[in-house]
This record gives sequence, C-alpha cells and structure tokens, in this order.
Amino acid sequence: MRPATVLLYLLPAIATAGITSPQEPAVCGELARLATTSAGLTAYLDSRASGPENACTGVALSLRAARLAVAGNNVAAKRDAQRSIAILEKTYSRDDRILIRPLHTLAVAQFELGKRGEARKIWRKLQAMPVTRSEDRDLVHSLSVRLFNAGGQFKEAESEYKAVLSNMEESGRGDSADAGTVLNALASVYINEGQIDDAKRAIDRALGILNRAKDAKDALDTMLAPAATATY
Repeated sequence: MRPATVLLYLLPAIATAGITSPQEPAVCGELARLATTSAGLTAYLDSRASGPENACTGVALSLRAARLAVAGNNVAAKRDAQRSIAILEKTYSRDDRILIRPLHTLAVAQFELGKRGEARKIWRKLQAMPVTRSEDRDLVHSLSVRLFNAGGQFKEAESEYKAVLSNMEESGRGDSADAGTVLNALASVYINEGQIDDAKRAIDRALGILNRAKDAKDALDTMLAPAATATY
C-alpha cells in the first residue's frame, strides 16, 4: 500500500448514527447489520432497487463506494459516490457531515482516474465544511495528504500526517493500529525529504504500537517493510 493511501479508510466501516429514516427505522437497522461486508451492502441495495431512494439508500451507496475505492474499482466507486451525494442532498443540507464520506470517496476516485482538478475541487469543498468529528477530520486530512504527496509538497504532507496523529491522540487512538499505519506513512514522507533519522524514529514508534495492537498483523506484514528497507 502506498504511503498516500494509508489514511484513506482508517475509519470504521459503519457510521449509521443520525441516518435512520423516520419512515423506515427497521430498514436502516438492517443496513447497520448488513454493512459489515460488500456482499451485505449489495444485497441491501438490491432489495431497495424497486423502491424509493431515501437517506438509508444514500448511506449504503456511500459505504459501498468506499469499499470499492479501497479495492481499486474507482469507476464503480465514483458512480456510487455520485449517486449517494445526489440522494443525500435531497434530505440534508450541502454542508451536513453525512456528505463528508461520499465526497471524500468521490475525490479519491477522481484522483485515481487522473482527474486531479476535480479531486481538488472536492477537497476545497470539504475544507469549507464544518468538520467537528474526529473521524471526519481524519478523512479531510487524508485527502490533503494524497494531494500534497502527488504534488511533491512533502512538507505540507508531513504537517497533515502530524495533524492526524494529534487528532488520534486527542480522541484516545494514539496507540491504535491506525496510528501505527499513519506513523509508517509519515516515515515514508521523511524519506522523501531526506530526513532519515526522523524516518527511523517514526518507524520505531510505529513498530512499538503495531506490536501491541491486537488487530495489526496485516499492517506489520504489509506496511512497514518498504519504509524499513529504505532506512535500515
């Protein structure tokens, strides 16, 4: 996984708070159950195909779009994210936090499809939105990192990674596996800047966190090797 992509989807896959439709609370409750897998999300959306689209449909599309982007299917991710935004904007204001995830996914998909100008437009829109939740700040920072890295703006990318780490520490996630992956990505930025000693310190800290975290085996196996090879 490339350093710029490490932060894309560190958040939990389900974020259903505040999205329950007053008309169909049971349906949204089922979404929370099915949203743990891509197959579950597709099954939910298929079951809703012949009915009216509501906020729950929009959230399901947003969650599936995020999974598609992680899998590298950016054309499908873009399509689902655009549909999600169109549906949610019928119910919520355009600066509501429920739109942050699909906007983020759309920006990532556009970026990967070579449409960096479109990605930057969405990034600027996200920066103008009121972002108060820790998880939402992570998403905005992660998009900033991707754009700065792509433009060779490594000092700016470094600042964004540090902002994410500070955000994680403030929200009690400073020793989580997610924090370890962020530190690994920060080490790669340090390498690009020629700051090898800083990179080594970041990797050592990441290793310490990931060795303690119960859910971090994959991160240890797949994320640390490239940076470690470059610095040791």
